[in-house]
Amino acid sequence: MPTQRQRKERVYRLFTRIASAMANPHRLELLDLLVQAPRTVEELARESGMSIANTSQHLQRLKQARLVMAKREGLYMRYRLADPAVARLWLELRAVGEQQLDEVEQALDAYRTRRHEFEKVSIDELRDRLQAGKAVFDNRCAICHRADGGGLPATPSRIDGYVFPPLWGPDSFNNGAGMNRVLTAARFIKAKMPLGEADLTDDQAFDVAAYINSQPRPQMADLEKDYPDRSTKPIDGTYGPFADPFPIEQHRFGPFPPIEQHYKALKKPS
Repeated sequence: MPTQRQRKERVYRLFTRIASAMANPHRLELLDLLVQAPRTVEELARESGMSIANTSQHLQRLKQARLVMAKREGLYMRYRLADPAVARLWLELRAVGEQQLDEVEQALDAYRTRRHEFEKVSIDELRDRLQAGKAVFDNRCAICHRADGGGLPATPSRIDGYVFPPLWGPDSFNNGAGMNRVLTAARFIKAKMPLGEADLTDDQAFDVAAYINSQPRPQMADLEKDYPDRSTKPIDGTYGPFADPFPIEQHRFGPFPPIEQHYKALKKPS
C-alpha cells in the first residue's frame, strides 16, 4: 500500500506533466496562438514557422497533458485550448516572466523594435472613424473580449474574475481610468494588442481605441474634484471641467492639435 509520502509525490509528478508539456518554446508559442483563437494544424504551422509534422508532434504533447483539444472539421483538425484555465496559466506565466526576468523585457524590445513608440498621426476625422474601429474590434479583438465587449469570464460566475477583461459594460474600467482616454488607450493597444500579435497600424489602433471608449461604462463619482490645477489635466480627458474653451467631445475624440496649441500658448511668458 502506498505511503502518505508516495501519495504526495504522485500528486507532484502529475503536476509535472503540465510543466513538462509547457517547457518548450515551440509549444509555448502554440499555446499563445491558441489563446488568441482556435486554429488548424496548418494555420499553426504557418504562423509558428514550423513544419506541419513538427507542429503536430508538439500539439500531441500538449494534448496528452490535456492543455489543448482537437476537433475534426472536414479534412482538417482544429485545435483549441482545453479550458479557459489554460489561458490564465499562460498569461500568468508571461506576467511572472516579464516581472522577474529582465531578459524578457530586453527580448521583447528586440523582437518589436517599435514596441514603445506611437507615431502621432492626424486624428481630425477620428469621430468619423468609429465604424472602422468597430471593424477592427470585430476582426481582431472580439475573439478574446467577446462581440459585446463583455470579456471572457474565468468561470460561469463573474465573481471569479476574467481571463480577458471587459472593455465596456458594468464590469469594465470606469470613465476616470487612464484607458478611457483615447490617446492612452491607442498607445497601449498599438504596443500590446492583439495579445501575442501586436501588429495593428497606427490608424487601426486609434480607430479601435475610439470605438471602445465610445461605449458605455461605469461612471466614477466626484471626478470634477480631480486635477485641482485643471491646466494639468490630459488633453484627451473624458470629463470636465477643463481650463480651456473646447467641448468635451473634442477632448474625447479630437482634433487635439488646437487643444495642445491652446495650452502651449498659456505657458509662453508674457
